[in-house]
Amino acid sequence: MKMYLCLKKSLYGLSVAPCLWYQKFVACLVLEGFVQSFIDPCLLVKPGMMLILYVDDQGIAAKNKADAVELIRRLRSVHGFELTEEGSFHEFLGIKVSTDMKTGKMTMTQKGLIQKIIKTTSMEDCNPNWVPTSPAALGADPDGLPMDQTWN
Repeated sequence: MKMYLCLKKSLYGLSVAPCLWYQKFVACLVLEGFVQSFIDPCLLVKPGMMLILYVDDQGIAAKNKADAVELIRRLRSVHGFELTEEGSFHEFLGIKVSTDMKTGKMTMTQKGLIQKIIKTTSMEDCNPNWVPTSPAALGADPDGLPMDQTWN
């Protein structure tokens, strides 16, 4: 589930507003039983649920949808956040994630971002050119260690 949190208009423009909002939001999540990852402080987890933050967008993943609904209700009623559901994780931050149910293979694309860049640069009428590229992920380190974090 993806949500958007609205900041009060009076806070916009203040250099400390984003940091203060982040600190308040994370403090509320900790009160709700979440633990912050030391590897990525924008990732918070609790049994059966995880939440990712990116500026004022949040993604919630839960084993039980009722748990996510209850978290949203509590963030609104107990903590005073104004929340609006925007959609699902299928498209989050311009990245579309799709899963092949037979193989479990996940694919990530950014067509929306690519179209936005093309439009911003006024290149809608350009001639496309297919440039072959390596199928390996950029910056991949096949011999590197995976993320290792224990959750208390």
